[in-house]
Amino acid sequence: MRFAIKTRPEHTTWAQTREVWLEADKISLFESGWNWDHFYPLSGDLTGPNLEGWTMLAALAQATSRIRTAAAYRDAGADLAIMNLPHGAGPDILTSLADALSPLA
Repeated sequence: MRFAIKTRPEHTTWAQTREVWLEADKISLFESGWNWDHFYPLSGDLTGPNLEGWTMLAALAQATSRIRTAAAYRDAGADLAIMNLPHGAGPDILTSLADALSPLA
């Protein structure tokens, strides 16, 4: 059995999210930390703050030392895997994002 944390980047700050991930990184029970790639909040004020998923994962991968980063989907053999929603960036931009993000994880 594997355990993970999931943070929602809506209606929160970078500092709050980072603190949760740093604490989870200290607990060996947690194998991975999850985020999402939505461009807007899904609850509460739909025009409220929502941190961007790719940027968050890059920063969280650098901030943590053990926990694996993931968004929406994680292949069991991958250190980093992301599934972008169809309304997101095109394949050329996603390839560029993944190329930039992968070494950070």
